[in-house]
Amino acid sequence: MALNVDLSALVKAASSLTDAARDTGLALPSGWVVPAGADPISGATVPRLNAQTATVVNGMIDVLNAVAEDAYKIGKSAEAYSTQDSEGARTIGGRGGEIIANPIPEPVPMPHRKPPVYSAPSGGSIDPLTFAKQLHAGPGPGPAKEFAEKVRGFARDISPIANQAVADSATAMAHWTPVGEKVAGNLTRYGGWLGHLVTGMGLLADSIDSYSEAFRIAKSTHPTPEEIIAARKELLAAMRSKDEARTALALAKFEEQNARSAETVTGYSAATNSPLPGEAAAEAGTGPGTAGQNAGGQGGGEQGSGEQAMDPSMLANLLPAMMNAMSSMGGLPLDQSSQEYLDDYALGDEYYDDSYGFDSLGGYGGFGGGGGGGAMVGRSPITISVCGVSSTY
Repeated sequence: MALNVDLSALVKAASSLTDAARDTGLALPSGWVVPAGADPISGATVPRLNAQTATVVNGMIDVLNAVAEDAYKIGKSAEAYSTQDSEGARTIGGRGGEIIANPIPEPVPMPHRKPPVYSAPSGGSIDPLTFAKQLHAGPGPGPAKEFAEKVRGFARDISPIANQAVADSATAMAHWTPVGEKVAGNLTRYGGWLGHLVTGMGLLADSIDSYSEAFRIAKSTHPTPEEIIAARKELLAAMRSKDEARTALALAKFEEQNARSAETVTGYSAATNSPLPGEAAAEAGTGPGTAGQNAGGQGGGEQGSGEQAMDPSMLANLLPAMMNAMSSMGGLPLDQSSQEYLDDYALGDEYYDDSYGFDSLGGYGGFGGGGGGGAMVGRSPITISVCGVSSTY
């Protein structure tokens, strides 16, 4: 079969792919989800969200590294073709043609990112006052919401540029016969992976927003530290006064606060798909991803009523499925079969080798198992006890 190749088209495609991979990589959202508070539910939820962030961001890094590597190989092929064409012309008495130097430097792969490990609150007894103080100890949901917007903005505004460059280059490569059909298929597959990862980023941003909203509601509905301290002081004073009516009122206020605290914690836990801090340690060895999937996803009351809220288990279920689908699409093209069609033109490994050094995107172990993710806070009963009046939730 005759070779049909436009060297200028190869150079243009290589440059376009290199620029797209570099610029998209530089625009990847930086940072991680910051806990809104120092409470154990944030301690369970945030490491899970950051493991999910690592999964989609590192998946994007892998695809961009592969695009950059292919761009380099396309440029190298253009250089090889021009060199062989010039040498061929000289062998038949011609002057030889212009030799095109590879315009693409050998790429340096972007490294993976590792999520931070936060120190989760210790297990044991946590009464409403301690929990209230923990809710007020952090920066609030603002930083987490800002990060969600960065992730959403990247998926909306930046990633389509890379996807378009990959699609355009795939179209151009289709005119490079017979080798280009294989290269075009390679690029088309990358485009499909980018689409899956963008979907995952959108789901991740929604899940971060759900956590932020759940925290906001919990903080606004849970008794404040000042309210709890005042009620406890009044109960102590009433009991010392031996005034039965005053004591009954103070006790009712105390019990109402305990009930409101328990209801808030239950709704907050359900809305974030995280374990209740006071549950028995039946699943103490469960990792963040599994525990998040086992926990119920239906929030009670206001916790589950926000318009933008989504069941976090949706992302826990969908993202591994997407990553597995990407893996099942097959290994990267230009594998062993690439040697066959490139050898027809004496190019082979020397000019367009098949060594990617790039693991399947399915190798992250699914959702919540990203390297470096913080451990989920252990489960221990929480007991509230003041002046002989106790409540456990």
